Amino acid sequence: MIAFRSLLLLAGCGLLLCFALPNELPQQSGTELATRSQTRDLAVLDKRNPWAVIAVAQAVGNAISWAVAIFSLVTSAYSVAKDCVKEFNRSDCVLSSIGLVISAFGTNYKYQSLKLRVRDDGLDVHGFWEDPLDKRVTHELHIPALNGMLFAASIATSNNGTWARHATRYVNGEETHHLLYRKAVKADLGFENDGSYHHYRVQDAHRNQHVSLEKRLEKRTYKVVSDYLWKNNGQGNWQAMHDAVNVNDMAYKSGKYFQDNNLEAGCLVPIGTVGSHGGSSTFNVDQGVLAYGWNDKPFDFDGRSGGWINQCHYA
Repeated sequence: MIAFRSLLLLAGCGLLLCFALPNELPQQSGTELATRSQTRDLAVLDKRNPWAVIAVAQAVGNAISWAVAIFSLVTSAYSVAKDCVKEFNRSDCVLSSIGLVISAFGTNYKYQSLKLRVRDDGLDVHGFWEDPLDKRVTHELHIPALNGMLFAASIATSNNGTWARHATRYVNGEETHHLLYRKAVKADLGFENDGSYHHYRVQDAHRNQHVSLEKRLEKRTYKVVSDYLWKNNGQGNWQAMHDAVNVNDMAYKSGKYFQDNNLEAGCLVPIGTVGSHGGSSTFNVDQGVLAYGWNDKPFDFDGRSGGWINQCHYA
C-alpha cells in the first residue's frame, strides 16, 4: 500500500537498471543517528548521489511506462542479509519481508472476496489473494478491500495511530508474516500527521517465538521487520499502474536492490512516464520511504521519516 509502491523511465532501458540524477533537494543539518554503529547514514538527499530507476515488467502496448525510483538514505557496512545468512543460512530474508509490503499494493487484480468468517483468534477474514508465481503463498485480508485494493481500504479506516493487523501471509498453509497498518505517528515523522501519511509494517508471524532452523519455512521473515511510510497522492495512478505492471516483479527487483546494495532505508517512489512526439513527462505515483530492521526490531526512524518522505519526489 504498500502502503508499500514503481518502472520504465527511459526508452531503451528494457529491464535493466538505469540511473538519473534527482531534483535539487533541500539540505538537512545536524548529525543523523543510525540503527547500528556500523551503519552509514545518508539522510541528506545529495543530488550527487544518483537515483536508481528500475524498470518493472508490464503488459505490452501501455501508453505509460512504469518504474520504481529508489534513493539510498541509510546503508549498512555489512547488511542485514549477511546477518541472515550467518544465523539461518538464508539469503532471501529481506526479499521475503519487503515483498509483502509491496504486494499489498497489487491485490486489486487477484483479490477474491469471501463470505465473512471469524478466526479462532477473533480476526475477521474478508477475502484472500494468491501469489500468481508461487501457489504455495496465500494471504488473508482482515478488512474489506476498497475497490479491490487493500491499501485503499487501510487508508480509509478510522485509525488513530495504533497498529491493526490487515493481512496475514501463509506458505504451504502455515502462517509466516503479519501486515500491520497505522496512521503514521509523530515519533516517526518528526511532526504531527495531517492525515496524509500512512505506515505499513511486516513482521514475522512467530515474532519472539522463533522455531528451530530445520522447521523454518522458505519464505519466513527470519527476524526482519520491514516498514513502509508513504504520503498518499491519490488512488487513480495506483489503479492504472496495477492494471499494467507485474507487482511480483516490482517487489522482487525493489527488494533485491535494497539487499544487494546494503540499504537499510531508502526512498521508494513508483513513477510513470508518458511519452509523446514532443518529449516525455514523468510523475510520482506516491512518495514513500522503505526501511527494515533486524532481530525483531524495526528500523529507528527517530523523527526523520517525515522529512525524508517530503524530499522523496523523483519527478
